[in-house]
Amino acid sequence: MAAELTIQFVRNYTAEPIGDGVRESGQAIGLSIKTAFGAYDNLGAEIATLSSSAEPPAIVIVTVDLDYFSGGIFSPRWTLAQAVDDLNALLAAIDALPPQSFVLLSTFIPAFRTSLPWAPEHPVLGRDAAAFELNRIIRDFVAQRTNRCGLLDFERIAARLGEAATVDRRFGLMMKSPFKPEFVAAAAAEIVRFLKCRYLPPKKVLILDCDNTLWGGVAGEAGLENIELDPYEYPGIAYYRFQSEVLTVAEKGVLICLCSKNDEAQVWEVLDKHPHCILRRDKIAAARINWADKATNLKELALELNLSLDSMVFVDDNPAECELVRSMFPEVTVIQVPAKIYEFPGILAGSGLFDRLSVNQEDKDRVKYYQAEKGRRELQTRHIDAEGFLRDLKMKAEIRPVQKSDLSRVSQLCQRTNQFNLTSRRYTESDLAAFLNDPGVKMFLLQAEDRFGPMGQSGLIIFRQAGEAVEVDTFLMSCRIIGRMFDRALFSQGLNLLGPSWTFKEVRASFLPTAKNSIVAGLWKDYGFSPASSANGESFACAVPDLKVSFPKIIQLEQHL
Repeated sequence: MAAELTIQFVRNYTAEPIGDGVRESGQAIGLSIKTAFGAYDNLGAEIATLSSSAEPPAIVIVTVDLDYFSGGIFSPRWTLAQAVDDLNALLAAIDALPPQSFVLLSTFIPAFRTSLPWAPEHPVLGRDAAAFELNRIIRDFVAQRTNRCGLLDFERIAARLGEAATVDRRFGLMMKSPFKPEFVAAAAAEIVRFLKCRYLPPKKVLILDCDNTLWGGVAGEAGLENIELDPYEYPGIAYYRFQSEVLTVAEKGVLICLCSKNDEAQVWEVLDKHPHCILRRDKIAAARINWADKATNLKELALELNLSLDSMVFVDDNPAECELVRSMFPEVTVIQVPAKIYEFPGILAGSGLFDRLSVNQEDKDRVKYYQAEKGRRELQTRHIDAEGFLRDLKMKAEIRPVQKSDLSRVSQLCQRTNQFNLTSRRYTESDLAAFLNDPGVKMFLLQAEDRFGPMGQSGLIIFRQAGEAVEVDTFLMSCRIIGRMFDRALFSQGLNLLGPSWTFKEVRASFLPTAKNSIVAGLWKDYGFSPASSANGESFACAVPDLKVSFPKIIQLEQHL
């Protein structure tokens, strides 16, 4: 992300150390971050100022210390009821922030030292439980606004670290800086983990070895009945729980592949027949089960899936295989199965490699889209020319305006699409929500289908009004439909749909080259565009009558798929 990212802290304590940690950690992963801090304990007014700002920050972090909230929990006049009212007022102010600003809201940290009896309903003793009730309200608030709010769970971090690594009593009292360096580092890491998930390309493929990775032992030697895989008994339980973690990753839309030196029939026998194997064949997007080296097989999987190697994570127990992949393809993230197998479960979640801000139906169906590619490849081998193959696919396209319910998927397309992406603008859900309310912006979504089944919401074009011209702000297609003329369908039908509300004589466009989108470097010239006045020759324009692109006859335009 080239542009500087502005993060505004709204706080009632000294949060600058956390901001410093965020900047340093962000820089390490290629994020340029600027932090800004409002006045102490001026929460509502600070948020109101941000709401009226002409240039609202990309991220707003609202973090509050319960010791000083609602008049201060140590005041004899403090009551939980008043704290609830004050928190609801704060949340209402957050709701009024512009959609361009994404809000991270921290939970309160419960007291480490409590009195007995622990009585939540007692007007005095109940103060020890106040954080839990307030946190419940915060969690409910965030859960209902996942497209524009995230939870910064300080309660969980403090529970993990413990009192000694969380609370700095000296500087908390002297300087309103209540956290130890360990907590500051953990909080900054949590924020950066979120930023990485929101602004950087995610990992798309998890490639797994089988023997001593998905189960203990070698299937070809031990046999189906004797491999170590069990929901209760050690060491089989470690592999069972790892498989459960793999399924969780798959539910986020990550493609699961196998890459194993093995007899193929024996691997599929385990996946199909072992009573405790919960990772079944229908979850596997592609596989290379043979005796070739893992690096060669990984390269073949990347070509088959049409995905880059830097989108892949490889898990294997063999140090030599891990080192081979690291040396041949340093862009692949490699995870070696730990020697202490009880440390294996949770290794994927702990890596943060597969974090997602949202999961939609497209994610859940992604493996089916890739499994259907096998049928398309077989069909292609029966045709000697590309046109005959494309015609025999019996393709259909639905092209319609983007709706609010589409924003999660549309944001994913913006964040994840690299190859067929003319401008690579990484719009978030908040950005796209603002576009829906902008009469000068129109967005259209492509849903594709062919004889082998649906290919999902796989194309996006965004137009902007520019006087008597329209400008193509964003034009992208999922890699799974590249080369099948859906781009021409989306572009031409998108222009047609503009007609009733916009009048224009010219279409303008641009190509912003990246390391991965060279495949579309000549697209605008193919469409009839000519280079416009530009220092780098990447701006193009074309009068509407001169366009050389039309809706392909081999694609059927559908109103509702």
